[in-house]
Amino acid sequence: MTKARPLNDIVTVQIAADAGNLLTEPVIGVADINGQRVRLTLPQVLARLDDPQSSTVAFTGLQAHQAHAWHAFMVQVAAMVCHRTASNASTTDADWWAEHLRALGGSDAAWTLVVGDLAQPAFLQPPVPEKTLAGYANHISTPGALDLLVTAKNHDRKLESGVSDDHAAWIFALISLQTGQGFSGRDNYGIFRMNRGTGNRPGVGLRSGKDLGVAFRRDVDALRGARAGVLERGLFNDDGIPLLWCEPWDGTTAIPWKQLDPWTVECCRRVRLLNVGDHQLEARMASTKTVRVAVADNYTGDSGDPWTPVNVKTGKSLTLSGGGFTYHRIAELLLSSDWESAAAQQIQPRDGDDLHWYGRALTRGQGKTEGWHEREILIDPKMHRRFAKRDEREQLAKTAQTMVNLAGVMRLNILKPALLSLWEDADGPIAAA
Repeated sequence: MTKARPLNDIVTVQIAADAGNLLTEPVIGVADINGQRVRLTLPQVLARLDDPQSSTVAFTGLQAHQAHAWHAFMVQVAAMVCHRTASNASTTDADWWAEHLRALGGSDAAWTLVVGDLAQPAFLQPPVPEKTLAGYANHISTPGALDLLVTAKNHDRKLESGVSDDHAAWIFALISLQTGQGFSGRDNYGIFRMNRGTGNRPGVGLRSGKDLGVAFRRDVDALRGARAGVLERGLFNDDGIPLLWCEPWDGTTAIPWKQLDPWTVECCRRVRLLNVGDHQLEARMASTKTVRVAVADNYTGDSGDPWTPVNVKTGKSLTLSGGGFTYHRIAELLLSSDWESAAAQQIQPRDGDDLHWYGRALTRGQGKTEGWHEREILIDPKMHRRFAKRDEREQLAKTAQTMVNLAGVMRLNILKPALLSLWEDADGPIAAA
């Protein structure tokens, strides 16, 4: 973050014209299986993903660590729209999506990157009751600086990456931050869909093939099917707040999660984008005195998140460590009865033969990022039935654990001593080579 501008400069930029309406402006780049690229509005993106006749294999400019947040955002929004409209059919009409997204947010302002009226929300930016940005001290000039990554040494990814006039980059950065950030220092709190502030929100699920539309439709169905079960736990409200960023926030009050829709889109930070001319945007951020969503003191992340497994013994949601998705961890998440599979990890009737288990997570430590981890495993079609039955999964789990243990014995008791002997033997193959 660079040095904050003078307050009189803030007054100048905050009254600039609105810009970046996701409902009407085609700023999101999409690529199909043939390599053809096009820019679409958000309603057009949702219509395309919901169309079995279309193909979508990539969103241009979307970075690896942002992929799950972007997917989860679209699926949650679509699931809430379909629930409220009682729509069960595939909806390929972009105008239909625009109408119902506008209704979900209350106005176009909720879907616009820059909104000059601070009493109104902007996209993933809550209204400012104070009606001034005097308390928004942090000046953020690029999407990369707004994102949730902590890259102080600029090795893997430059902190100030992205350009200020790239609206799609701001969209992805906002979603990544507001739906995936944890605790990052005093008065900078994170989302409630993780186990404590230094946890992470993983993405664990199943998908058929590589087409993003297939994954989208599959997970929308999964969320709709899981909704009643989550509501039965008494944590959410069927008529609850769908878009948390539409609620005014002065940074001193928290919303009880009983007031939220089960698939509410989170908004954990007070941010406001400004138009500083020539399509250039910058962000201002203010610290807060409390978290956005109030949870119990003994809360350990079990929110019914569709992509987060929960340990049935401890009640803790999965927090991936810096070691990533190891063989042992994958065997547990795939098969062990110790872990309750998330909704997106449940096998569904429409799943094809090309079914993959995937795991994605950005791990964090104290004031640092400990890596982006991603693993994908093809599930043999012959195993689908066994995965769907609890007793057969338990048998598979025992077999997998035996294989993991044998691999450990091979590594520690056979391969490691052999390699050390090879390395230390001056007359061995290394010297001869």
